[in-house]
Amino acid sequence: MCVYNETMQKDHPMLTIKLKNETEIPFDEGPVAVFEEDIFAGEAIIPFVNKGLEQQIPYSVDETIEVSKTTTSGNSESYKLEIKKTCIIYLYSTETTKYRVFNNSNQTKLLIIEHPKREKYELYETDNPIENSASYHRFLLTLEPFGKTTLEIKARSPTTKRVSINDLTLKNLNEWEQLSILSENQKEFIKSRLEIREKINELNKKKKELQTEKNEISSDQQRIRQILDVFKDRQEEESARKVLLAKLKNQEQKTKEIRDEEVKIEKSISDLNKKLNAPFKEGQ
Repeated sequence: MCVYNETMQKDHPMLTIKLKNETEIPFDEGPVAVFEEDIFAGEAIIPFVNKGLEQQIPYSVDETIEVSKTTTSGNSESYKLEIKKTCIIYLYSTETTKYRVFNNSNQTKLLIIEHPKREKYELYETDNPIENSASYHRFLLTLEPFGKTTLEIKARSPTTKRVSINDLTLKNLNEWEQLSILSENQKEFIKSRLEIREKINELNKKKKELQTEKNEISSDQQRIRQILDVFKDRQEEESARKVLLAKLKNQEQKTKEIRDEEVKIEKSISDLNKKLNAPFKEGQ
């Protein structure tokens, strides 16, 4: 039986023998020589083996089998969402490992691949291992003469990411709807927040426009006052002075209307921000 364990040999598996202690006394640790049909095949160290137990003992490298290993990491699609002070998206950190194996011999061989376990990771979309130990998943492969095969092992671990409620976008909403991870209450909550933010943006845009208009009026008033200073001692310009004074009065009234409108807008923004910052309640 061949056993591949990357920590023992990176490119080749080890030839092993299965040793079962069927005696009434434990086996002590020590070196042994392994012979196949009276031909020396290698050396091994037998670990302590209590009675009734068995161990797979590596004794030589099998260079007729080549193994290469690649691992890629990523994240899978979200599978659950909670709304608290932020939006908490539950997804999986994923890890995909591929063992590519080539049998360079003219014999059919059995190969066990010992794939290390990772804490908090579980296998998915992967054939069941033939055995699990505390540290490894063990997979059995049958290798045809001069054949190639690939073992793909997928593992995942739950993780989360957070999105501030104030940073939510329509893209988030559409993505989570497609994944079917939103309750109706969550969907309505997010929609309402997007609508409120849009209203706040519109009001802030209006505020900016009013401020620009107010600045233009102020500049024009300053120009009018400069002209009136020139006209104050010239009787022939009386009619022009009256026109300018009337315009100045209209501008003062317009400025007052703008200030009143700004106060209303500020009040509306304040009310909307209170709604925007209201916490989500499931079932509301």
